[in-house]
Amino acid sequence: KAFLEKTAREDQLLIKQLEEKIVLLKEEYRQMKIQLNEQIKLLEESIAQLVITIDTHRKRIVDSTPEYEHLQVEHEKVSATYEAAKELMIETKRKKQEVLDKIANVEREIREKIRSRD
Repeated sequence: KAFLEKTAREDQLLIKQLEEKIVLLKEEYRQMKIQLNEQIKLLEESIAQLVITIDTHRKRIVDSTPEYEHLQVEHEKVSATYEAAKELMIETKRKKQEVLDKIANVEREIREKIRSRD
């Protein structure tokens, strides 16, 4: 009988410890669930803000894209005009040098003829 009473007390003590542990685990679970729900809420808010920001930037890009494309076309036109003008300037300088060379040759011929007469 004493052995059974001792075993019963030990079992009751063990049951009490397990019940306390269950209470602690339930409380820990409740706290973790609260934290998880708070984190989910914060994440949802962050995602919503991110979506709003992405939409805002997308709208800015879409709104400014036609102007950007127009500026790009104008830049290409100006660049093409500049390149054509540069080529024309180079060609003009080359022709000018040819004319100056011809003038120099004619002047030299004239001087030579004048010397040969004298």
